[in-house]
Amino acid sequence: MLRWSVNITLTVALFAPTALAQPPQATSQEERATMETADRVRPACVSIQIVQESLDSGVSQKQSGVGSGVIIDAEGHVLTNWHVAGRAERMIVTMANGEKVGATLVGADAYTDLALIKLNLDELKTTTLTWASMGDSDTVQTGQSVMALGSPLGLKQTATKGIVSNGQRFMSGDFRMPSGERSGEFNNWIQTDAPLNGGNSGGPLVNNRGEVIGINARGMGRDGLGFAIPINIAKSVIQQIREHGEVVRSWVGLDLQPMEDFTQFLGAELGRGVLVGSVVQSSPADRAGLRTGDVLLQWSDEITNARFQDEVPPVRRLIADTPPGSTVTVRVLRDGEEVRCDVTTQRLESPIGRDFACEAWRCSVREMTRYLAMARNMETAHGVLVLGVNEVGPAERGGLRIGDVIVKLNGELIESFEHFQGTYKAAVASGEGEVLLAVRRGKSRQLVVIEFDSEDSGN
Repeated sequence: MLRWSVNITLTVALFAPTALAQPPQATSQEERATMETADRVRPACVSIQIVQESLDSGVSQKQSGVGSGVIIDAEGHVLTNWHVAGRAERMIVTMANGEKVGATLVGADAYTDLALIKLNLDELKTTTLTWASMGDSDTVQTGQSVMALGSPLGLKQTATKGIVSNGQRFMSGDFRMPSGERSGEFNNWIQTDAPLNGGNSGGPLVNNRGEVIGINARGMGRDGLGFAIPINIAKSVIQQIREHGEVVRSWVGLDLQPMEDFTQFLGAELGRGVLVGSVVQSSPADRAGLRTGDVLLQWSDEITNARFQDEVPPVRRLIADTPPGSTVTVRVLRDGEEVRCDVTTQRLESPIGRDFACEAWRCSVREMTRYLAMARNMETAHGVLVLGVNEVGPAERGGLRIGDVIVKLNGELIESFEHFQGTYKAAVASGEGEVLLAVRRGKSRQLVVIEFDSEDSGN
């Protein structure tokens, strides 16, 4: 939903009027309400132009894009998406009156695809700042009218209207941001038929009172479906960013599933508990003795139920909101009997790995976080992920592919991102001009030889 490098020229044909313009006809009550809603929120809507580094082609390039945002307070804080501002090196914000001002990133959360930026208020010529009111997304009703505001296709101050198609839409863990990372693990979505296009990302979804009830995140083009992050999720993220500069969550290594298809096989009562679909090896849950097939009945003092899919994210959020390092007593149903376990949580890592350009090989790699390793069914986070391969370079000629995981370099196991960087630089500095890589490609293992010119290292 972030719009990249789009230039649009609008040509307007002007015709000489043959008669005096007629006054506008009286509008209906519904039209007046729509216009009043737009007038109430548009002054707080901004367009965000960003510049960031991209290594997707295998080499470092500057990439520009346009997204949206909404001013939320008198201090000039703007709420937008992580995939708009999270990696930005520079941001220029266009206000509703056309004035441009710089902005800086306050904090961001990739798990919910939210970011908080702050306008450089000392650059503003106007002394008036308008901000939007935040509503309550828990009260959203299917069928209610909503309006989406933003800068689709770079067209600033655009409003589209529709209804809430579903206020608690569950999306699978494979629901990904335009930048490739998964999102939505801890929240459901507000689904709307209000048209969303590239550039709408980060703009507000508002109700008839002009209150922000969601932050637009992505649309599905010709399908006419749009999805917004509920504003109550954003309120929690904003609070943590303001207090800590980031969002801190706990992790225990449980993959949770709804009970709807398993109740009769596990001896559980209908609508009671949430299924433990898997337990990550050597995780806090594994060390505490939790097992695949357990039915989680209680986390600390909270009863946990997830009969249907849309009830799973709140349970994940309950676990995540526990302070890292806490020891929590959980109650599970196992083989018809209740079992108690004590689980000590640990801090949830960021899903976003660091990137590195291997200039001598003409490719780029990304840090293999535990999050990425789990997505690829890897038991450990050893190695680095190949992010980009330049089409005319040593890596491409050697057969390296995007999505490969480099696990060894010249026979040495890659234990961390820093370890790979050091080993790569040492191989380039050796002047041998050739390396042997062991890579994981899907479920197979491959050997790749890269021949390169060490003088082109750039590192």
